[in-house]
Amino acid sequence: MITIRNSVFNIDAILKKHADIVLPRLNKITDFYIDLFQYLAVSESNRRVTNFVFSNEVDGIIKRHGITNFNGLLNSLLIKKIIKNRTTFGIIRHDLKRIPAAKSVSPLIPLLKSLKRNLPRIMNYDLTVGRNAQLYKFAVQHYSEIAFLFPQIFDYENWFSLLAPDKTWGPYQLTAALKLNTCPYCNRQYTFTIIDIGGEKIARPELDHFLPKQRHPMLAVSFFNLIPSCTICNGSIKGDIDVLHSTHLSPYDHNPGHAAMRFTYYPKSYAAAIGLTENLSIEVHYSGSTSNVALRTKVEGSINLFCLNQVYQNHKDVVREIIRKRHISSDRYIQTIQNTFSGFSLTAEEAYLFAFGNYHNENSFYKRPLSKLTRDIAVELSMLKEYNPSK
Repeated sequence: MITIRNSVFNIDAILKKHADIVLPRLNKITDFYIDLFQYLAVSESNRRVTNFVFSNEVDGIIKRHGITNFNGLLNSLLIKKIIKNRTTFGIIRHDLKRIPAAKSVSPLIPLLKSLKRNLPRIMNYDLTVGRNAQLYKFAVQHYSEIAFLFPQIFDYENWFSLLAPDKTWGPYQLTAALKLNTCPYCNRQYTFTIIDIGGEKIARPELDHFLPKQRHPMLAVSFFNLIPSCTICNGSIKGDIDVLHSTHLSPYDHNPGHAAMRFTYYPKSYAAAIGLTENLSIEVHYSGSTSNVALRTKVEGSINLFCLNQVYQNHKDVVREIIRKRHISSDRYIQTIQNTFSGFSLTAEEAYLFAFGNYHNENSFYKRPLSKLTRDIAVELSMLKEYNPSK
């Protein structure tokens, strides 16, 4: 797994840009519900309010807030906007007894107002930090009675995911700003963001919700919960499996040098041991402190979740090639390349790139697939003893 914090050095600026665009939208929808609930509280206590008056009042609230996707917002309250005679609108009045978790809307108004005050904090929840995890758990409990509104307030499917590349911000701009060329979960697939000159969308990585939005709708558009990823990791493998920050490693977890897990290999024959065949197995395992049980649990949880030990068996050819290079050279492989091409004054990093077609610096692992696998195997084979990145 590639650590985003090791790869992106302007995360705070990207986080601010994301919040500056997304928060006004969340505030707008929350304000709409506050006004709507305040009117509903009045109308439920006044049985003289006719359906006609009710319809006009709700219409006015919709127009005042400039709401266009009103059907989705009203459906969450079991209020339906219907067309009469193709030109005029009417509203089917709500049945308060059918509103989830509420016999009356009045107690929900202060919860909505409290939610609005806390939206900036919710948007910036970094659940890789222990205290934030506790704050989030408290927020889930505190706002449970209005959770049925969260899919509309924190709307990923029908709003954020549909924002086009020519907008100020959206999924294309977010993934383009992060510039993660490979999937941080597997480091096997390219995940370029490509936008046409005219602002037309061409391709972008999928945005995986590390904590699934179905179970954690409050985090559906939160920055630290949106992980650029490949289709295989996000769809075929992870899907909507209910992961937790306590049981799985997030790409936003602090993992200096991507060192919490390491690749190794086991040859199954002498021919494989000298790089002549692919009769070997590749394994990835926890490589942190033996006393850090919490980290070990998270790392092993992610290794199993993303089936890394299974999917990496498809890259035996890469490992075989590295083994072969070691067998026919020495532990001074990089230095040999520099000496062979002495006229070009190759730095150690350039010689490494020339030798393995990948990056040695862990801060560049995100640029090409299999970069961590390549370096871990090269280190295990003692091919980098003379490696000196300053030369």
